[in-house]
Amino acid sequence: MYHVQENAARSYQVEFPIDQVDEGSQSARAVCDQASQRLDAAAQVLHNHGKPMTCKAIVEIMLAKGMWKTGGKTPAATIYSAMLREIDNQPGESRFAKIGRGLFAPAKSEA
Repeated sequence: MYHVQENAARSYQVEFPIDQVDEGSQSARAVCDQASQRLDAAAQVLHNHGKPMTCKAIVEIMLAKGMWKTGGKTPAATIYSAMLREIDNQPGESRFAKIGRGLFAPAKSEA
């Protein structure tokens, strides 16, 4: 069973109870931890680079340095989507700033 909640911006939040995840699949907590680690690595790469970067360049550095391992076909799209979600869901608190078409930089508070 899951719970759907509509907020004032007419977007929806779906909550899945962690105890109802199949035993054979990854737990919801493990998936969240992996997503958090990906974004932490992306934030670190952006901060260390000091200049705006594309997601493809961010992912190339993350993979080269062993910060992230993936077998996915579109890892740059995965990071792009996750970074946009953080920007949208945490206005003013996000570690990322989208500064142009396909370009991200550390948020002002990160610089």
